Amino acid sequence: MGGVTLDMERRAGGEQNAAPAAAIPMSQQEAGAPNDILMMQEPAILDEAALGEAGVLQELAALRQLCSQLQQENGALRAAMVELERVAQRDTLTPLYNRRHFLSCIKKQLVKLQPHEERGAVVFMDMNQLKAINDRYGHAAGDFALVEVAARVEAQLGTGDMAARIGGDEFGLLLASADREDARARVRCIEAALADLPAMFEGQAIGLSACYGVAMLRGGESGVSILAEADRDMYVSKHIARAHQRP
Repeated sequence: MGGVTLDMERRAGGEQNAAPAAAIPMSQQEAGAPNDILMMQEPAILDEAALGEAGVLQELAALRQLCSQLQQENGALRAAMVELERVAQRDTLTPLYNRRHFLSCIKKQLVKLQPHEERGAVVFMDMNQLKAINDRYGHAAGDFALVEVAARVEAQLGTGDMAARIGGDEFGLLLASADREDARARVRCIEAALADLPAMFEGQAIGLSACYGVAMLRGGESGVSILAEADRDMYVSKHIARAHQRP
C-alpha cells in the first residue's frame, strides 16, 4: 500500500509540475499576439502615409500647372485689351487716330483751360479731288492717296500734337500749345509737304493738296463746337481758293 500511495503521489506531482510547463507557451503566445498585430498594421499605416504624401504632391503639381495656364491666359487677355484699345482709337485705313479719339483729346485739352482762355488750336483739313482720283484711277488709288496724305501730315506734327482722320477725306489736327499764327505756319508746312512730290500709284502720279481751317481752343466750349468752327473756316478758305482759280 505504501508503494501504491507513493506512486500515485509521484504521478500527481508530475501532473502538477507539467501544468505550468504547458502554460508557459500559451502565455507567451497570448503576450506576443498584440505585437504581431502591430507588425502587420505598421506597413499598412506607412503605405497610407506614403499615398497621402504622393496625393498632396500631385495636387501641388496640378495647382502649379493651373497657375501657369492662368498666367498665360491673363497675359493674352492683357494683350487683347491693349489691341482693342488701339483699334478703338485708330482709323481703320490710315495710321492716324479716329474722330472719336480726336474729340476726346480736344475735350481733355479744354478741361485745362479757364473760361474764355485760349491756348492751342484745331486744324480742319479737307483733301482735294478724292472723288476725281477714285473715278480716274479706282478706289484703291484713292485709299493710297489718303494713306499718303496721312503719312505726310503725321511727319509735320510737333511734340504734344496729334492728327486724326475724322471721316472720308477729312482730317483734324490738334496743336496743343499753338497760337493762331503758329497754327497757320503749321498749315503752310503741311501744304508744302503735300505739294512737294506726287503720290505714285502703279506708275501713275497723283497730285496731293488740301484746304484748311483753324479754330482756337477756348475754355468753356465743347470739342464739337470748336471742330465745327474750324470746319467753317476751312470752307471760307476753299471758296477763296476757288475764286482765285477762276479766269
